[in-house]
Amino acid sequence: MENKKYVTTAIELSVHKKGENPYYGDSAVVVRIKDDGDSPYLVITSIKEEDLAFAGQVTLDIDQLNEILENANVAYNMFVEAAEGVKE
Repeated sequence: MENKKYVTTAIELSVHKKGENPYYGDSAVVVRIKDDGDSPYLVITSIKEEDLAFAGQVTLDIDQLNEILENANVAYNMFVEAAEGVKE
């Protein structure tokens, strides 16, 4: 078994329609795992929030929501596993 010094932990994902730019695409939604010390939580942000007309609003279709939930669970579990290994 290899003793690795560094590991990769996904703390941010972009969920978007196939063929669209993952950052600038109209359907792009960013899912972030945040942790303020109590426990990790999700922050879902629409790239459109940069446009004041869409501020505070995330628009999803059901397929996109399912993709977010599936991948957010993977990222969340990676985060929790990585955080448990942190020496204080």
